[in-house]
Amino acid sequence: MKKFCIFLSLISIGVHAQNQITTAEQLQNMSLTGNYILMNDIDLSAKTFNPIGGMYGYFKGTFDGNGYTITIKNAYINSSYYYRGLFSQIGPGGIVKNLNVIGNLENNMENSSYIGGIAGRNEGGTITNCSANVNINASGVLGSPRNCTVGGIVGYNTGTISYCFSNGNITGPSYNSGTGGIVGNNDNSEARIENSVYTGEISKYYGSTDTKYGMVCGYASNVSYYQYITNCYYINRNGLTGIGSYSSSSAIDDAEHCTPLSQFQIRDLAKAGGEYASNINQVFLNGILSFPFNLDFKASDGIDYFNSLKGEPANIIFRRVTQKDKKCTICMPFNVPQAQADNVGKFYMFTGLKTGTSDVIQMTQVTVGGLQANTAYIFEPKYSYNEDPNYSGIQFGNVVIANSLTPVVESGTIQFIGTYDEKVWNTGDSDLGQVYGFAISGYESEGFTAGQFVKLGAGASAAPFRAYLKYTGGSLSGASARTRGICTLPDVLTIEWVSSNGATTGINNFEISPKDEWYNIMGHKLNYRPVTKGIYIHNGKK
Repeated sequence: MKKFCIFLSLISIGVHAQNQITTAEQLQNMSLTGNYILMNDIDLSAKTFNPIGGMYGYFKGTFDGNGYTITIKNAYINSSYYYRGLFSQIGPGGIVKNLNVIGNLENNMENSSYIGGIAGRNEGGTITNCSANVNINASGVLGSPRNCTVGGIVGYNTGTISYCFSNGNITGPSYNSGTGGIVGNNDNSEARIENSVYTGEISKYYGSTDTKYGMVCGYASNVSYYQYITNCYYINRNGLTGIGSYSSSSAIDDAEHCTPLSQFQIRDLAKAGGEYASNINQVFLNGILSFPFNLDFKASDGIDYFNSLKGEPANIIFRRVTQKDKKCTICMPFNVPQAQADNVGKFYMFTGLKTGTSDVIQMTQVTVGGLQANTAYIFEPKYSYNEDPNYSGIQFGNVVIANSLTPVVESGTIQFIGTYDEKVWNTGDSDLGQVYGFAISGYESEGFTAGQFVKLGAGASAAPFRAYLKYTGGSLSGASARTRGICTLPDVLTIEWVSSNGATTGINNFEISPKDEWYNIMGHKLNYRPVTKGIYIHNGKK
């Protein structure tokens, strides 16, 4: 009896067993009718890989992504295939579920092609609880005509797409048969797109006026087919509706099918409970919760702009005026990976007084570990940035807003302090005369050199997301002290710029004259009596 039970157990296991996938080779060699489960992330970005299903085959088995991620890259997905994606085609009865796919794809076919983040074509199969962050460029090569169907999840669909999240950016083809954030073309009375969300951006081919572009579905090939698109949401971008059209010249009313929401409202969907926040659809839920907000801000927007985004991922554009190679201060409420920091310029962290000295400040270039939230830095931009709305600004991708929005203040005789609100020093302030602002390019005519810290007087201010230097007292032997005027400070401090290997790359000095004090109306200390007309502060008087 015991042996019989064991035998039955083995049969049961054999019937329901899932074949485990752990390598790219196993993934490539799957049977098209098998039952599979992914056991770890797989990166295909540096491997030659043919879409699962081959040139004309259909995957009719079951593939359980198990919450893991597969990374694809266009250059290694066979470019001769008409159906392009991780899967070429999913056939009747085929199921793909619980899967994340990230990467990029392109259309370089001269004939018809079907492109999707999960599959090029879903012919009667089911794709559920999946997330795709796949950027797709279907614009073609040299403008050759291409009859192309493109979707963030699936290019061409006659099956069921449910609880799927897509966040990739899509560029439409030169000849468009349907371009959509979830599905390009919904082409059957059995085709369903349900409870799905798209948060990316769709661009038409070189300003095309084609109407077969939709944020959820680009084209429903029959007037009734769009009725099977339900409970889907998208961020309204570029004036596109959720469903593009059901013919080349007819737009569709999105009502009761697709709903445009703000990025904040879409995130709230996954926080409010109900089907959009169900643990049963964890991959879909995580996709919604982890897609980055797009934040475009200026210093004048202040820190309040970030208060509702603590702990959230975001793509940042900081529209601040800077000049190439001209140092300035910066303090930001998010960490920045080293590669992104290197991409926009050089950053220097304040490391205090140089060892063995009492009046030499060191600023050391950050080359490993990236930038830390709420920390003051000196920023030397690679490019000139301005606040023109058509200009890109300083960009940081998919960074996480800090849970605390308070700048770090380190202990020490000299501190480098960031500020998120405008900081103004008025007569009588306890730290007036102990603070220095960093002089930027443009003030040379007023008596000091860009790249120097300049002592601030009454009326001086620091803009949000910048930083200032503060002397907290104590002994600085070797530096003479002033006993008259508005404060007591060392006469001379030296700024030493240090590379990552410890080598000194530059030195800036600034001196405070004890004899004749001149400040501009912003409170910046001048090195000599001004020669141009204006309002100044001379020895404490306007």
